[in-house]
Amino acid sequence: MNSRIIGLIASIIVMTVISVFLIRTYAQQHYACPTIRRSAPLSIPAYPNAQQEHPIIQPEDGGNVQHIGFQTNDSPQTIIAFYKERLAKEGWLSAERTDDSFFRFGQTEAVPLYSLDVEVTPTARNGTAVRVRLWSGPCVRA
Repeated sequence: MNSRIIGLIASIIVMTVISVFLIRTYAQQHYACPTIRRSAPLSIPAYPNAQQEHPIIQPEDGGNVQHIGFQTNDSPQTIIAFYKERLAKEGWLSAERTDDSFFRFGQTEAVPLYSLDVEVTPTARNGTAVRVRLWSGPCVRA
């Protein structure tokens, strides 16, 4: 066999072994499932000055999802500030922000775990449409 091919095969094997090691190490350290159980379920904080829709609850991703939407005359910044302040007081962590219209919060110190997504969209009538998604479910490690 050509020495270049042998070197290429050896490099691929070494990179594969390193990748498997790094993936296993990351998976083990990424998070630990909590052992504490919640005494009561969490819910979506009600936003003041809004026309609330009735929540829709459905199973999803091994847990349950509650969807709620509402309209308000408040600005997207006011709505996001409300959720950030209110959820921080309740022990939620800001987990992800993809842009100025979508925020994700998490509650992971007890089971079931919770994730709350808030999406705000300005409307043509100087108002804001808001969609909130609350997921709750077990801690599952892949």
